[in-house]
Amino acid sequence: MSETANWRMPKPNLGDVVLFSLDQHTFSSPCIGWVIKEPGDSTIQILTFTPTAGWVERPSVHHRDDPGIKLDNGWDQLGVWDFTETTKNAMAKKQKAAEVRASAREQVAAK
Repeated sequence: MSETANWRMPKPNLGDVVLFSLDQHTFSSPCIGWVIKEPGDSTIQILTFTPTAGWVERPSVHHRDDPGIKLDNGWDQLGVWDFTETTKNAMAKKQKAAEVRASAREQVAAK
C-alpha cells in the first residue's frame, strides 16, 4: 500500500485557528486562518487574513504533511495548513493526560 493511502489528515474542528502557507516546501510566511467548513477526509476550508490581501477564503487545503500534495495534481497551488504551536502543545498535553489516566486504570485493575 502506498504512503498516500496510509496517511490520515489530523482533524481540526470547525472554528479552530490554524496556520496557512502557500509554500508547501518550507511553510514560509504562514498566516492565521480559521477552519470555516467541517473538515473533509483530506482537506479543510480556511478563511485567512493578511494585512496585504485581507480576508481570503481558501478551499481544499491539504495538511502540510499530506504526501498526496507531492503528486502532480495542482493541490500544491492551493497552499497547505498546520496546527498552531499552541494547539500542538495542548494536544500533546491532552494525549499525555489520557495516557496517565489509562495507566492508572490499568494499575488499579491489576490489583
